[in-house]
Amino acid sequence: SISGYYARCCTIDYNYTKVNHIGIAVHNIEKSLAVYQDLLGLELEGQHNVPDQKVSTAFFPIGETHIELIQPTEGNVGVTKFLE
Repeated sequence: SISGYYARCCTIDYNYTKVNHIGIAVHNIEKSLAVYQDLLGLELEGQHNVPDQKVSTAFFPIGETHIELIQPTEGNVGVTKFLE
């Protein structure tokens, strides 16, 4: 079994205390903003273009965690593969 495999060969530290953020790849950040703001009632903390990563992002705080929406701004970037 996989759990037996990890018990024999690997040490896994499960002492996580919090999640910084959760990234969600989206096709259209503007349409997604409406869902998170209007339907879920979340408040937009900020929206940024990140040219060196070829993405646009939007952040919603939830307690000590953030939801980060990520939209590729050019076709062939790492985020694109999650949307295919």
